[in-house]
Amino acid sequence: MSVVSEIKCGKCDRMYSGLRSKCPYCNTRRIGLGKYSEVGGNANGKILIAVLIMSVFVVATGVLLFTTEVEEVPEEEEYLSSEDLEENGTGFDDGFLSVPALEPVLPVAEDDEFDDDDFFDEGPIVARSISVRFNNNPLIQGSDGREFTSSVGERIVLTVSIEPLGVEDPIEWASSDRAIFEVVPNNTENTEVTVTATGRGTGRLTVTVGELTETVIVRVPR
Repeated sequence: MSVVSEIKCGKCDRMYSGLRSKCPYCNTRRIGLGKYSEVGGNANGKILIAVLIMSVFVVATGVLLFTTEVEEVPEEEEYLSSEDLEENGTGFDDGFLSVPALEPVLPVAEDDEFDDDDFFDEGPIVARSISVRFNNNPLIQGSDGREFTSSVGERIVLTVSIEPLGVEDPIEWASSDRAIFEVVPNNTENTEVTVTATGRGTGRLTVTVGELTETVIVRVPR
């Protein structure tokens, strides 16, 4: 059933839409409702249906609006200034502001002065152990300490390792008797030396780093 009524042309008696002001067939202008119209029979019913449809749409829209939850916007956090904390009597202890920290924070008096050396000057690194090695192996432990045996004219390369790392004291090697053996550094750091047996006998090879000294017995039996 059409919502728009049709009317009959008064001249050609043909039906056309009531929205037109002239007959599309004979171009005669419409006067009033025309010669014939369906409005008299069903216009009121069509208007009622249109009103009901509009009412349902309005009610549905209202229900949708009232049943939809509005997302709550989180409130911005309020930060209190030092003046607010002081007025509330919180956050202060003996004139110092307490704030959370990863590590305890100690109050510092205004008249205290600190020197960078109080925190960073730990002093020089001191040697705690000296190890003399031959072919990367520790020397034999004898009755008088570490020792090795050589022959006249033989050359033996020794190395030294010092613990801990970072010791800045120079490494000093010394022979107790050059007639038995001589010691010559192989590098500027004195971490490697060559010991040459020059004659028969028993001597002492000393390695000194700072205040620490290691003694090695050198035996040249032939």
